[in-house]
Amino acid sequence: MAEEDSGDESTSFIRQRRDLFAVTSVLLIVRLSHAHFEEVSMQGIGLKMDRPEVLMWGLWLLWGYWLLRYIQAYNEHARGKVTSAFKSQHRTEFLDHIVRVARRSMRHTIRTEKYRNAVIQSVSFPTEGHDEKGEYIMWTSEIRHNRDKAPRRVILETLPQQDKYYPGRLTRLLVVLRTVFRVTFARMPVTQYWLPLIYAATAPIVWVATRQHC
Repeated sequence: MAEEDSGDESTSFIRQRRDLFAVTSVLLIVRLSHAHFEEVSMQGIGLKMDRPEVLMWGLWLLWGYWLLRYIQAYNEHARGKVTSAFKSQHRTEFLDHIVRVARRSMRHTIRTEKYRNAVIQSVSFPTEGHDEKGEYIMWTSEIRHNRDKAPRRVILETLPQQDKYYPGRLTRLLVVLRTVFRVTFARMPVTQYWLPLIYAATAPIVWVATRQHC
């Protein structure tokens, strides 16, 4: 089979995903509806099958084949894309959280008489380190104020201990949960690459789970 495109949306990848969804859906419908193959009609000719279970074996062979083809296409075109999306989103969520913490910290500073009416201009993270308390973040903040009735910027350097921030386990857990939610529901990688495999796995699970009822 010729590969028309080396990208993740190649014709081959889309075809394998479509075929895997189709055969899995047929298996699930047959099992959950308690359908049984007894006769097959070919151009108006009814054929009585002594062993209709052969059709089910054929469906399972197709399922296995298309599952293998999808895994091959995944490794060819999409390997590492979901992991990269999680890593990128996790970094974004973590930095967004640090920005919020830094801004709350700076608001206490600019409420003083010296920096009255100041506005937080930006927050940056020059230091990420580790000490006896654990991993910490330090930042510098730039504020804009008109203390002398003339706009000018003042760079505030971080103080050695006061501006150290130690993200706790709960904070890190919330960041991970936000990351999982955004990558799963607000972005495409999970549904595009992992959902077909998850859906395909439901077919044998359902068949085994309902074996006693059929």
